[in-house]
Amino acid sequence: MNKKGDILFGKIIHICNDGITVQTTKKYVFEIPKKNITDWGWKNLYNDFKLRHKVNFYVEEINNQTKTGIGNFKMNHSYYSKSPFIEELKETKHGFENLKKSINMEIQSYKARKRG
Repeated sequence: MNKKGDILFGKIIHICNDGITVQTTKKYVFEIPKKNITDWGWKNLYNDFKLRHKVNFYVEEINNQTKTGIGNFKMNHSYYSKSPFIEELKETKHGFENLKKSINMEIQSYKARKRG
């Protein structure tokens, strides 16, 4: 069961000026408001995020009955935060294997497109 403080991984299913919505593999839906994504109000979320891209985030609030919650992206991504980055990136229960596999697939796809 997921709880506050967990690091989860999911796909972006909605992007708007006020934040993003992410769905995990277990069909939990998390809203991540812009204030939990970046400290810079001028940042355009449409430039930094794309639908179906995979992201990891910190669980701020969760309701396991409705499978909904609020996430925090900038806690794991210092690039989006003004303040000193004091949080530690934590592994999910599968470590970083899923992320590594996804990145390797993206690299292979890019190389295949580049070759022609």
